[in-house]
Amino acid sequence: MPLGNRTSEETHLFNHIYTTYRERMVELAFYYVDNKHDAEDIVEDIFLSFLKMGVNNLKETDNEEHFWYYICAIVKYRCFDFWKKKNKRKEIPLEFSDLLSDENENAPLDAVCCNSLKEAFFTLPKTYADVLYFYYYQELSAAQIARLLKLSEAAVRKRIERGKKLLQAKIRRDYL
Repeated sequence: MPLGNRTSEETHLFNHIYTTYRERMVELAFYYVDNKHDAEDIVEDIFLSFLKMGVNNLKETDNEEHFWYYICAIVKYRCFDFWKKKNKRKEIPLEFSDLLSDENENAPLDAVCCNSLKEAFFTLPKTYADVLYFYYYQELSAAQIARLLKLSEAAVRKRIERGKKLLQAKIRRDYL
């Protein structure tokens, strides 16, 4: 639907959503990206998406809390997408070298070029890739990741452990 062809009901609904939720959305995005300008850009992109898909698809439920959770999920995943796009060109840091070794055996990092590690990393299931990304690349603690992803610290530690094992197996199978 073209951006200019809106009914007064759609315009009113969009304005209501914008004025009611925009500031909270920017605060939430800022929590994830830690940059006010990036947070504002992400939220504006979300509102542009709302306009493009038609605001009638966003009708608020009777329960404002459920609608806010829906908005939070959109913001969270847009922030994750933002980080992935922003850091796509960067190399995987050498801190990943501990992913290649177990207590019993020591696999040399030299045997795996950085692109192979990066390629293997991006084949992981999203639940493990997100946690490993925040842990190794963003250097967040398990407690910070738990807060960010709304998980328990134990769940984050377990996902890090399982993700490392999956990545180790993938690298050994495909690249060593």
